[in-house]
Amino acid sequence: MSDAITLYDLHASPNNLKIRLALGAKGLKYKRIDVDPTDRAAIVALSGQPLTPVLKHGDRVIFDSSAILRYIDANFREGAPLFHADRDKMKEIENWEMSFRTAGIEPIGVVFRQFFSETPDRSACAAASRKLNTFTATVEDRLQQHEYLVGDRLSAADIIGAATISMGMVNEEREKAHPQYAKAMAFFRTHLSLGEGRDKTREWVERILVFDRPS
Repeated sequence: MSDAITLYDLHASPNNLKIRLALGAKGLKYKRIDVDPTDRAAIVALSGQPLTPVLKHGDRVIFDSSAILRYIDANFREGAPLFHADRDKMKEIENWEMSFRTAGIEPIGVVFRQFFSETPDRSACAAASRKLNTFTATVEDRLQQHEYLVGDRLSAADIIGAATISMGMVNEEREKAHPQYAKAMAFFRTHLSLGEGRDKTREWVERILVFDRPS
């Protein structure tokens, strides 16, 4: 498809990162428009709702990261597939997706709430780090024997998982990459940690994050 792709992106959000990773993995060129988190009027006018990411492809507008991932995979078939033709593997991908969207995202949500609080609760952040470490035990076990979460190639499960878990691995480089989000990234760097015993998980996340590159 030749229509231009535009991504309306709130850069600090893991849901937005999923789409940048997917576009990068597919080798697709796109224009990124940075969304002001305090002014969602343009997003509402475009998509009828205030949340990012929003993808515009020609005249088509798609919101919700899960819907966008499926749209990209269904409409840009020339790149490596993110989902799977095999029914069992497709179910595996969806099971991982559900896990990351529920238990996996919970610690990140806790830390975001503390970031926006006038009096952040450090004990809540510490508990969130422990939850993230506990949650990723299954990921670590899988990666001890396999390069990817499903089958022998990159899939949407890896993109969704790496985008989520990366919030427990924020470093100075990521903090400084986009100054408008530096405060949030610095808070995550200080208050959310993946914890010990997650070497394979860290290596896997870094390998996937390579796809978050300028178009």
